[in-house]
Amino acid sequence: MKKLGLIFLAICLIFALVACSGGISLETGHELTAQFCAAISEGDYETAATLFHPAVGTDAQKLEEFHSALSERVGAAQSVTITIERYNSFENMMYTSDVGGARLTLGGEALVGTEDADLSVVIVDNEQGYGIYSIHFDP
Repeated sequence: MKKLGLIFLAICLIFALVACSGGISLETGHELTAQFCAAISEGDYETAATLFHPAVGTDAQKLEEFHSALSERVGAAQSVTITIERYNSFENMMYTSDVGGARLTLGGEALVGTEDADLSVVIVDNEQGYGIYSIHFDP
């Protein structure tokens, strides 16, 4: 009976470890978000567009307009640099039916120019592809 209990415990541990390894890692999400912020801050909208999930359908022109509007919202006369200050929340789902795959949601704080802003990022990995599904800065 004791052996059966140990075998059951080992199987449960294996399932727990497998479950924790699924989805999109926090490190990957942080890297993707940092790459986006660097690209858009440098005015490299083509690179920034490649970081989005294919289902979003964004392009360099839309991201340039987004960056200009964000710069105007913080009162800057020219395009601003975006810097991630810290992350303070996340939700990681290995599978969710609303996107048909894995979804990582990050919350945090960013610096948009010289203004503090709340940050919200959703990253999706499904059969259609991988990338940023939405990103918002709320100064």
